Formats: sequence, C-alpha cells, structure tokens
Amino acid sequence: MKVTYDGINFYSYKGEYLRSSHGTTRGRFTLHAYKYKNEVGEVPEGYVVHHKDWDKFNNDIDNLELMTKKEHSILHASNPSDETRRKIREGNRNRIVSEASKEKRRAWNLSDKNTCAKQVRCIETGVVYHSAMKAQRDTGFWNISMVCRGERNDAGGYNWEYI
Repeated sequence: MKVTYDGINFYSYKGEYLRSSHGTTRGRFTLHAYKYKNEVGEVPEGYVVHHKDWDKFNNDIDNLELMTKKEHSILHASNPSDETRRKIREGNRNRIVSEASKEKRRAWNLSDKNTCAKQVRCIETGVVYHSAMKAQRDTGFWNISMVCRGERNDAGGYNWEYI
C-alpha cells in the first residue's frame, strides 16, 4: 500500500504502519506521527501518537491522540489487536523450551499458588475450578477458556464462565 502525504511517499509492508520511503538521520518515520507533528505540533519526549480506533491506516487527525509511552503500552497490553496476538503467536511458535520448563509451567498453572489464575465455573453443575487449565485437566474437556471468553458456545457440552 502506498500513500503520499506532503510530497512524501509512505509504504506499508505486510499490514505494518505506513512508513516513509526515505529516512532522516533518525531513520524512517510513520505517517501518523508525521501528520500529527505537521498538524498539531511536536510529539514530546516520552509520548507516542495512538490511533483512537485502532486502525493503523486511518490517519485522520481526529483519529490521532497523544499518549505517554506507558499509557500506550498498558492500553495495548490490556486489549491487544488481532495483529499483535498473531505476532505473539508467531514469535512463540519457534521458541525452544525445554521439557523441564514446560513441566514447571504446567505445574504452576495448575497450582493453587497461582494467584493470577481466573476461577471458572461449570454453569450446569456449579462446580468451581481454580483455573480453566485445571478444569480442562480434571474434566478432559478442552477449550474451556474460549467458552469463558465467548469465543465458543460450549466445551464438553457444558457452558462455562469466569468468576
């Protein structure tokens, strides 16, 4: 995809942000940051320009807002885009993890010491499990967490919810 703005060509490769074809001494720059700088003003140190509607190709000035890097990181970590999720999956796909590490992670995820785990309940039976992984291990039904997130209708013929 190619967009020309202010006489500068911006290109997107594989769905990435639109970036300038030629860089400055600091390297290439993104269209949304360049447009914000031209129409609103400089982006202060420690701040980034964020797309309000999460569409990296919607570079209308009304869709751009200034955020601290910390705010931006928290926002994207709490609500990652499908593209971010895809990149994380691809990045993790080729990671080499020892069997000992895998077993240690499994044990931790099933442990009651894991305070980050969300409890799940089988709606039909009322049984509460420490985590979706523990419920899957105990029942033999997979995709319980997907049911809790609303991505599937049931797991093992039962409905599940986070509590």
